[in-house]
Amino acid sequence: LDLTGAFISESESADLDEPYRDQSESHPTPSIGLPQQTVNDVSHFAIDLGGSLIKLVYFSQEGGRSARDQRTAGCGGQLHFKKWETKNYMDCIAYIARKRLHKSEGGKVVTVKATGGGAYKFQEEFRKQLDLQLDKQDEMRCL
Repeated sequence: LDLTGAFISESESADLDEPYRDQSESHPTPSIGLPQQTVNDVSHFAIDLGGSLIKLVYFSQEGGRSARDQRTAGCGGQLHFKKWETKNYMDCIAYIARKRLHKSEGGKVVTVKATGGGAYKFQEEFRKQLDLQLDKQDEMRCL
Protein backbone atom coordinates (compact mmCIF):
# COMPACT_ATOMS: atom_id res chain seq x y z
CA LEU A 1 0.00 0.00 0.00
CA ASP A 2 1.12 3.52 -0.77
CA LEU A 3 0.55 5.38 2.50
CA THR A 4 1.81 8.72 1.17
CA GLY A 5 -0.68 11.36 2.30
CA ALA A 6 -2.92 8.77 4.03
CA PHE A 7 -5.57 10.14 6.38
CA ILE A 8 -8.38 8.90 8.59
CA SER A 9 -11.72 10.01 7.23
CA GLU A 10 -13.96 11.76 9.74
CA SER A 11 -17.07 10.53 7.94
CA GLU A 12 -18.69 7.13 8.22
CA SER A 13 -17.05 4.39 6.20
CA ALA A 14 -18.40 3.75 2.72
CA ASP A 15 -22.14 4.00 3.18
CA LEU A 16 -22.78 7.72 2.86
CA ASP A 17 -24.55 7.16 -0.45
CA GLU A 18 -26.64 4.25 0.83
CA PRO A 19 -29.90 4.52 2.76
CA TYR A 20 -29.42 1.00 4.22
CA ARG A 21 -27.57 0.62 7.48
CA ASP A 22 -26.60 -2.74 8.95
CA GLN A 23 -28.61 -3.35 12.10
CA SER A 24 -25.76 -5.39 13.56
CA GLU A 25 -23.31 -2.49 13.38
CA SER A 26 -23.49 -0.50 16.61
CA HIS A 27 -21.49 2.53 15.50
CA PRO A 28 -19.84 3.65 12.27
CA THR A 29 -16.19 3.04 11.54
CA PRO A 30 -13.99 5.62 9.82
CA SER A 31 -12.23 4.79 6.57
CA ILE A 32 -8.62 5.43 5.63
CA GLY A 33 -8.02 7.68 2.64
CA LEU A 34 -5.16 6.60 0.37
CA PRO A 35 -4.80 9.43 -2.15
CA GLN A 36 -1.71 7.95 -3.86
CA GLN A 37 -2.75 4.29 -4.03
CA THR A 38 -3.01 2.85 -7.53
CA VAL A 39 -5.95 0.54 -8.08
CA ASN A 40 -3.91 -2.13 -9.84
CA ASP A 41 -1.73 -2.70 -6.79
CA VAL A 42 -4.36 -3.51 -4.14
CA SER A 43 -6.56 -6.52 -3.45
CA HIS A 44 -10.24 -5.74 -3.67
CA PHE A 45 -11.18 -7.10 -0.22
CA ALA A 46 -10.26 -9.55 2.53
CA ILE A 47 -12.20 -11.05 5.41
CA ASP A 48 -11.57 -12.52 8.86
CA LEU A 49 -14.32 -14.93 9.91
CA GLY A 50 -13.61 -15.27 13.62
CA GLY A 51 -15.40 -17.05 16.41
CA SER A 52 -17.23 -13.95 17.64
CA LEU A 53 -16.71 -11.29 14.94
CA ILE A 54 -16.46 -11.07 11.17
CA LYS A 55 -14.17 -8.29 9.99
CA LEU A 56 -14.18 -7.10 6.39
CA VAL A 57 -11.77 -4.65 4.78
CA TYR A 58 -12.13 -3.45 1.21
CA PHE A 59 -10.71 -0.85 -1.13
CA SER A 60 -12.86 1.49 -3.20
CA GLN A 61 -11.85 4.06 -5.78
CA GLU A 62 -12.11 7.70 -4.82
CA GLY A 63 -14.97 9.78 -6.14
CA GLY A 64 -16.94 6.87 -7.55
CA ARG A 65 -14.81 6.61 -10.69
CA SER A 66 -14.84 3.30 -12.52
CA ALA A 67 -11.86 0.98 -12.22
CA ARG A 68 -10.87 1.75 -15.82
CA ASP A 69 -11.07 5.52 -15.30
CA GLN A 70 -9.15 5.08 -12.05
CA ARG A 71 -6.32 3.23 -13.78
CA THR A 72 -5.91 5.98 -16.32
CA ALA A 73 -6.23 8.71 -13.69
CA GLY A 74 -3.74 6.75 -11.63
CA CYS A 75 -4.50 7.16 -7.96
CA GLY A 76 -6.84 7.50 -5.07
CA GLY A 77 -9.16 5.46 -2.95
CA GLN A 78 -10.18 4.43 0.53
CA LEU A 79 -9.91 1.39 2.77
CA HIS A 80 -13.23 0.66 4.45
CA PHE A 81 -13.74 -1.47 7.54
CA LYS A 82 -16.93 -3.31 8.54
CA LYS A 83 -17.73 -5.81 11.27
CA TRP A 84 -20.57 -8.13 12.26
CA GLU A 85 -21.14 -10.66 14.99
CA THR A 86 -20.36 -14.07 13.52
CA LYS A 87 -23.91 -15.24 14.17
CA ASN A 88 -24.98 -12.56 11.65
CA TYR A 89 -22.77 -13.91 8.85
CA MET A 90 -25.69 -13.65 6.39
CA ASP A 91 -25.70 -9.86 6.94
CA CYS A 92 -22.06 -9.84 5.87
CA ILE A 93 -22.87 -11.89 2.77
CA ALA A 94 -25.74 -9.51 1.96
CA TYR A 95 -23.42 -6.51 2.36
CA ILE A 96 -20.84 -8.02 0.00
CA ALA A 97 -23.60 -8.71 -2.53
CA ARG A 98 -25.11 -5.23 -2.22
CA LYS A 99 -21.73 -3.51 -2.65
CA ARG A 100 -20.91 -5.98 -5.47
CA LEU A 101 -17.52 -6.65 -3.90
CA HIS A 102 -17.58 -10.22 -5.21
CA LYS A 103 -18.01 -9.29 -8.88
CA SER A 104 -15.05 -9.57 -11.19
CA GLU A 105 -14.47 -8.24 -14.65
CA GLY A 106 -15.09 -11.02 -17.13
CA GLY A 107 -17.35 -13.05 -14.84
CA LYS A 108 -14.58 -15.16 -13.29
CA VAL A 109 -15.06 -16.77 -9.88
CA VAL A 110 -13.49 -14.40 -7.36
CA THR A 111 -11.04 -15.72 -4.79
CA VAL A 112 -10.73 -13.79 -1.54
CA LYS A 113 -8.16 -14.12 1.25
CA ALA A 114 -9.90 -15.29 4.41
CA THR A 115 -8.67 -16.04 7.93
CA GLY A 116 -10.30 -17.55 11.00
CA GLY A 117 -12.23 -20.73 11.65
CA GLY A 118 -15.26 -19.35 9.85
CA ALA A 119 -13.28 -19.45 6.60
CA TYR A 120 -13.72 -23.23 6.84
CA LYS A 121 -17.12 -23.26 8.51
CA PHE A 122 -18.83 -20.85 6.08
CA GLN A 123 -16.90 -21.54 2.87
CA GLU A 124 -19.78 -23.42 1.26
CA GLU A 125 -22.27 -20.65 2.11
CA PHE A 126 -20.02 -17.99 0.53
CA ARG A 127 -19.63 -20.17 -2.57
CA LYS A 128 -23.35 -20.86 -2.81
CA GLN A 129 -24.59 -17.30 -2.12
CA LEU A 130 -21.88 -15.27 -3.90
CA ASP A 131 -19.99 -17.74 -6.13
CA LEU A 132 -17.00 -16.68 -4.05
CA GLN A 133 -14.00 -18.88 -3.31
CA LEU A 134 -12.36 -18.34 0.10
CA ASP A 135 -8.57 -18.70 0.00
CA LYS A 136 -8.06 -19.76 3.61
CA GLN A 137 -4.96 -18.34 5.29
CA ASP A 138 -3.38 -19.00 8.68
CA GLU A 139 -3.82 -15.84 10.78
CA MET A 140 -0.42 -16.07 12.43
CA ARG A 141 1.37 -16.37 9.09
CA CYS A 142 -0.46 -13.29 7.82
CA LEU A 143 1.05 -11.05 10.53
